[in-house]
Amino acid sequence: MTRLALTLSVAVAMLVCSGQVQAKSKDPEPGKLKAKLPNKLKMLERNKFGSADRTPADYGLTGENKLSNAFSSRLNMSIPDSTPYFVNQPTVMDGKEYLPYIVDQAEDDGWWVFYRFNPGGGHDYTGAQFLVVRYTDSFEVKFKLLLNKHLLYKRTEVQDVRFRNGFIYFNEACGTYSKSYKGKCSHIACLDPITDTVKWRTPDLVSNNMFIFKDDDTIISGYGFTDEKDYLYLVDANNGKVKSRTSLGSGHYYMETKDGKVHVFTYNAYWVFQFKK
Repeated sequence: MTRLALTLSVAVAMLVCSGQVQAKSKDPEPGKLKAKLPNKLKMLERNKFGSADRTPADYGLTGENKLSNAFSSRLNMSIPDSTPYFVNQPTVMDGKEYLPYIVDQAEDDGWWVFYRFNPGGGHDYTGAQFLVVRYTDSFEVKFKLLLNKHLLYKRTEVQDVRFRNGFIYFNEACGTYSKSYKGKCSHIACLDPITDTVKWRTPDLVSNNMFIFKDDDTIISGYGFTDEKDYLYLVDANNGKVKSRTSLGSGHYYMETKDGKVHVFTYNAYWVFQFKK
């Protein structure tokens, strides 16, 4: 039986039959971020940047990692123009209308879709729900998973979701200054949809806004906020351990890798880094 077939049988049994969010599972908690970490990125360029009327294409990039409002803070919104109409529509579950925020074509067939329901609107996440749906290429629902049962903290939000090798990666980010959360927020979690359990979490304060994959083994993330220190991180995608920390002048807006380099746009600068061997 394939991984996706197992996903269908297990996830449907867990969610569709009951229609309810299950009791909180015993997921791993974030570890502690080391005070000293190596910097495995070499800065090649740093230029002034202003986002007005600019796009990643102006810098020779695709913009594929954050298709809507690449140079904006807080949320990743990415729905390709080629997305089928049916997939790009709100979905209703338990009387709540969820809006699509991220659509990604699956590696075998069909689509992954990340939806949000936010009754408070804006930065009020009270009652907000975060949903992942896996569709087949014939628009049948393979499974629905609410991420809320895996959120550890109150008033946090999922700001980015990535789908890779059958796993769901998401961040649980601070909605405002981290001191309001006592530093307990903004980590990445790796969720196995077959068992509906989190395999690992990074330490807190490692990811808000967007994160990307360098390859199957490395995640590039960033954390920063107005009056807080801003960093770029390299994370081991196999276990969530932080491998590198690089200082940035302000929080990141957009990131993309090209020709072995990582391009990072922050509030006021455009950076180009090379990976150290």
